[in-house]
Amino acid sequence: MLTSAGAGRILCFERCNPSKHFLKVFTILKQIMKGLIILKLYTLENDVISVVINSIGAELYSIKTKADGCEYLWQGDSEYWSGRSYNLFPICGRLTEGKYTYNGKTYEMNLHGFARDSEFSLIKREAGELSFELISDESTKAVYPFDFRYVVSYILDGSRLKTVYEVYNSGNGELIFALGGHPGFNVPLNSGDCFEDYRLEFSKPTYGVKKLAMSETCYTLPDYEDFPLENGYIIPLRHNMFDHDAIFLSETSGEVTLKSKNGGKSVCVSYPDMKYIGFWHKPYTEAPFVCIEPWTSVPAYDSVIDKLETKRDMIHLKSGEIKRAEFIIEIK
Repeated sequence: MLTSAGAGRILCFERCNPSKHFLKVFTILKQIMKGLIILKLYTLENDVISVVINSIGAELYSIKTKADGCEYLWQGDSEYWSGRSYNLFPICGRLTEGKYTYNGKTYEMNLHGFARDSEFSLIKREAGELSFELISDESTKAVYPFDFRYVVSYILDGSRLKTVYEVYNSGNGELIFALGGHPGFNVPLNSGDCFEDYRLEFSKPTYGVKKLAMSETCYTLPDYEDFPLENGYIIPLRHNMFDHDAIFLSETSGEVTLKSKNGGKSVCVSYPDMKYIGFWHKPYTEAPFVCIEPWTSVPAYDSVIDKLETKRDMIHLKSGEIKRAEFIIEIK
């Protein structure tokens, strides 16, 4: 165990030390393909919470309270969703036929982009902070013809975990991309509660919230729909609300809390730099989690292969410039 003075202590399990962490290693090895992936997990902790990050995708892997060991983050289950908290880059959502064009050439890219499946390098390790880096190479340029440096940082402060995205345009031309988070949270969080006891509460009454119109094939449509909130700020959770896939909203308050009508544990997500907030779990299931997803962009238009230069809500970054965006998870 590595310790540092200050706000937090940092633990690093590299190549899974079986002599010291056998039980953790055994659990990890059951979750990955035999011998093909060596998982590197890095832990930030303070007196309030413990946070684990996976070097693959720089993915948030666990958020636990120290007082009672409660796990707030969805732990992945292939029956519903094997992910936990994807970092989305350079696209958010799906592309029609898994394709887009740039400068007249067609490229293929998977759902949410390649960063979530990429091995990141740890570049900063301090008390209360970890930073991971992904740099463009020949493999990324085969699907995304740009030079970039993508950094994901986690900063722990009390019960608040800040996720910071920084994108550096290291090329000579314009860099076009989107950013997003995809953290899933366990529902219920309190023993004795059920899924329907929970709601999503925005930080203040917000009228005029718009819902992104979606096709039956889960692509976007050009229009927005009115999405009135209960009492101006509440979305009651129901499993069937996700039967037509995710709900994406714009013109919200910038902060939303997952909480039970019975009180108890809750989690707040603030997203000052993101235009959209999405809510999702696997359609037509009673999945015991909900994802709260701050995105800068949205999936492709239905039946349209996007031209990257004109794709909706993409970030355009000039050579040498840096784009920074963040969202914050607060455990309550």
